[in-house]
Amino acid sequence: MARISVLSSQEAKEFDKPPVFDSIDRKRFFDIKVILQDTLDKLRTPSNKVLFLVSYAYFKAHKRFYDEHISRKDLEYAGNILSLNEGYLDVSYTQRTRLNHQSIILKLFGYTSFSDCNQEELNNFIYLQVKSYKSPRLIFADMIDYLHTRKIVLPRYRQFVNLISDQVQKYKSDIHECLANCLDNQTKAQLDALLCQSDDKQYALRFLKRYNQSLRPSNIRDNLDDFNRIKSLYFSIEKPFKALDLNHEGAMYLTRFVERNKSLHLSQRIDDTRHVSLIAFIAYQYFQGHDILADILLQSVQSIKNGVNDYLKNQRAGNYTEQNCALRNIVTQTNSCLIPPLEQILGIAFNQELSADECLLRIREILTLRQKPINDCRNSLFELETKLQPSDSDAAYFSALESKSRKLQNRVNGIIKSVKFTGSNNNLLEAINYFQSKDVIENTAPIGFLSDKECKFIEDDKGNFRVSLYKALLFLKIAEALKSGNLSIPYSYKYRHLDDYLIPMEQWNAKRKDYIKLAGLEELVDIEKLLVIAETELDKSYHEIN
Repeated sequence: MARISVLSSQEAKEFDKPPVFDSIDRKRFFDIKVILQDTLDKLRTPSNKVLFLVSYAYFKAHKRFYDEHISRKDLEYAGNILSLNEGYLDVSYTQRTRLNHQSIILKLFGYTSFSDCNQEELNNFIYLQVKSYKSPRLIFADMIDYLHTRKIVLPRYRQFVNLISDQVQKYKSDIHECLANCLDNQTKAQLDALLCQSDDKQYALRFLKRYNQSLRPSNIRDNLDDFNRIKSLYFSIEKPFKALDLNHEGAMYLTRFVERNKSLHLSQRIDDTRHVSLIAFIAYQYFQGHDILADILLQSVQSIKNGVNDYLKNQRAGNYTEQNCALRNIVTQTNSCLIPPLEQILGIAFNQELSADECLLRIREILTLRQKPINDCRNSLFELETKLQPSDSDAAYFSALESKSRKLQNRVNGIIKSVKFTGSNNNLLEAINYFQSKDVIENTAPIGFLSDKECKFIEDDKGNFRVSLYKALLFLKIAEALKSGNLSIPYSYKYRHLDDYLIPMEQWNAKRKDYIKLAGLEELVDIEKLLVIAETELDKSYHEIN
């Protein structure tokens, strides 16, 4: 079996060589603690002490042991720290002594040798990384982090390569077996047809690589055409896709692989690689199509809501302007028609030289002359009073929403009919199913999802069912439910039900310990023990501070 390439030849050699320390590194890694001094004191010969200290420093730096020749500079530095002569410099590091020193160092650091670690768990971890289609270099880095987290000694580079190669080969074998069991000849022919040229020299696969997030109705219709083509293909490959159990990262990698490569190049790939790539591509495009259509739905609804609010805001601003103008006219009329005669009447009423009959006669003359202006002023006041009466804001809102319903329908109708929704709101699901099954909405449409206020306005003054308003309200309710999580899209990455993002309960119960070990959370399982440790640490910190 061919070994894969993880690092370059030079990088591989550097990985297996002991670290090269500078003066700062030596001060840091050759620092002798009390427990280390006790261990050194137990070693009998000076050469053993020096060799042990150098191995200790190397392990402290890189958490691994080296079989290569130890640096002479490091030996001299260790001898100087231990105040020893140079007789140790030419002493060989025997295998028995080396293994004995390694055992002591592992105990000092609390590490486990690589040969003693759980190989099955490590292989499962590598398999998951391979299944995500990570590059060998990234898997190599993840393995180092995995071993560091679990305090396991790093092996030589060749062992890393062998482990990764074994799991890559195992994954390829699993894919071959899965496709042999789940992919029939008819589906294979459908997949291969995507890589064939039509009469106009175009590949069918080319038309499945595009989605447009524009809110233009023409672009949305193009999206729906592409989506429905993908949809018909997905249901033919759903069984092998689920059997492959591709995670999101793996599906996304294979999709990018298909998008980057030309159809001719894909057709020249071996069957398993070609078919699994196309299966992942179709599934990813199908799920992403749901996400994009849902995004367009939410954006379209929000755009209409903003338009309705702006319309009502402008309408109120226009009403305020009209009312202010009428009020200024009233003030002007009052100043010109009412104030002068009132001042004249006041002058007559308080004139001591006039009798009561003369006062009454003159007042009647003034009122007779001012009768028309006074009537005009009174009529203006009545008009202003009418304009200042509060308007029905709810009626205005629903009328504005109804007027913009057609624009929303042009963008959203096809999306609602093409997307499958699930959720806990049975009334809303009933309305969605009705909308998807009917070409014409009638007055028998379900209205259980509407509020009492909305039900009040769903019919006009003549009792006619307001279809445009009904559709607009339905679209608004769907958007609100999607954002709140009460409505979900099962074939989606962004709008699934929350439980679909979690490990299935049966699987969790069966493999709970394995998942905890994989996450490195074994120390957090026993809460009582964890609380005792936390309490001890807190008490210790409290006494140190105080």
